[in-house]
Amino acid sequence: MALQADPTVVYAHGRRLRRVWEKHLQVRSPYNTYLNTGLPPGPINQPSDSSIYYALYPAPIGYLYFVAQPDGKHIISASYADHLVAIRKAREQRAAPAPRSQAPSRSAPRR
Repeated sequence: MALQADPTVVYAHGRRLRRVWEKHLQVRSPYNTYLNTGLPPGPINQPSDSSIYYALYPAPIGYLYFVAQPDGKHIISASYADHLVAIRKAREQRAAPAPRSQAPSRSAPRR
């Protein structure tokens, strides 16, 4: 299966991306896990000791999917159907206009 991991796309671009957009997912690279199945051909970072520990001894949970929300939090899902709903929700949040400031008007006062 394709892992579809954003960090591998960032690594494939060779520079830090503030946010991964659809256009970034098309980069031709063996590290792009959106276009290639399985693991990338090599490491993309140096994992911490705790990351290695939890990879060796994962928690007994049924989650397989996650999607980042605009606020930096993640929605985790056990099924692909729920994951697609989470993606739609995250994209709707990104598309929503920012709330307008309720600052007072700077126009001249009425007389």
